[in-house]
Amino acid sequence: MQFQTNSDTYLTAQVPSDAVDGVIIVTLQTGLQMLTQSAIHILPVVTSLDPLSVPVGTQVVITGGGFAGATKVAFGGTKASFSVLDPTHVLARVPPKAKTGEMKVITPNGAAKSTQV
Repeated sequence: MQFQTNSDTYLTAQVPSDAVDGVIIVTLQTGLQMLTQSAIHILPVVTSLDPLSVPVGTQVVITGGGFAGATKVAFGGTKASFSVLDPTHVLARVPPKAKTGEMKVITPNGAAKSTQV
């Protein structure tokens, strides 16, 4: 993980795309570990679809992050069958009656949209 120490009491870190919900642990040079008081929640984001334009019944790989625990995928508002491959990838099948437009992945932490389809 990339991070930057800003002061003795403040640092910033880039959240990896494959991160999942949990506490944050910071290990000091002395070996002492500090933990957040509660778990952080990773918001979902869609960065790409492959392939971009497909007929009904085709499988699409959705790439992004925060997909752990996804509860729904929809194409143009129509619910699709799907499986979460890992926190950064979902495999979904374009359902019958799907319309061109927004694709959405819904997780316990929120929804991520793409207008690529």
